[in-house]
Amino acid sequence: MPVDPEFRRPALVDRIVRGTTESDRVRLHGAIVAALELYGRDDALREVFVPALRRIRCEHGRAARDRASAAIRDQLGPAGGYQSPSP
Repeated sequence: MPVDPEFRRPALVDRIVRGTTESDRVRLHGAIVAALELYGRDDALREVFVPALRRIRCEHGRAARDRASAAIRDQLGPAGGYQSPSP
């Protein structure tokens, strides 16, 4: 099934970056959850979260990267495994 362009990996990376740098928690949270729901934990980590964190660190510094990293960790849960609320 094709993915809407707004939810492809590069677009989600962009949303995470913008959500972090613009202090838009709704955008940031939505992008993180969308990545996990659409691509699963492992693929989201490798293909969405790591590139977003690298870009944030490079373009906006360590403090911004730490904020994004904390938001991602919150969604992954204490054991690092995402638990979808969907049945």
